[in-house]
Amino acid sequence: MATFNERLRQLMKENGFTQHKLAEAVDVSEPSVYSYYHGFTTPRLDVLVAIAKVFDVTTDYLLGLEDFNAKKRFLNGIAVTKTGWDADDEICCPICGCSVARNDDFHEMRPKHCPDCGTKLVY
Repeated sequence: MATFNERLRQLMKENGFTQHKLAEAVDVSEPSVYSYYHGFTTPRLDVLVAIAKVFDVTTDYLLGLEDFNAKKRFLNGIAVTKTGWDADDEICCPICGCSVARNDDFHEMRPKHCPDCGTKLVY
């Protein structure tokens, strides 16, 4: 699996970011970004989260813990799973299994994204 600095380099290249531009975007010094970019250090948690937000990726993807970017993978939505057709049966996220609604909930009241994993849901 890729390391943090490899993912950072890839994302910066894909998104046209210089070290200066990333430093401004996440409010750190250029030497700090240089250090991340070359693999000398890894960022603090708050900076890691800020970098993930800038590039719209998960922190797990940035750290090389997963090989796909879950945020991009489910961008177009995925059909929910129903435990049954009765009014009190649950509607679950197909990715994490979280109960997101019940069949008797008004369609407008159902969440558009899973509260646990962020997957866009299609009813």
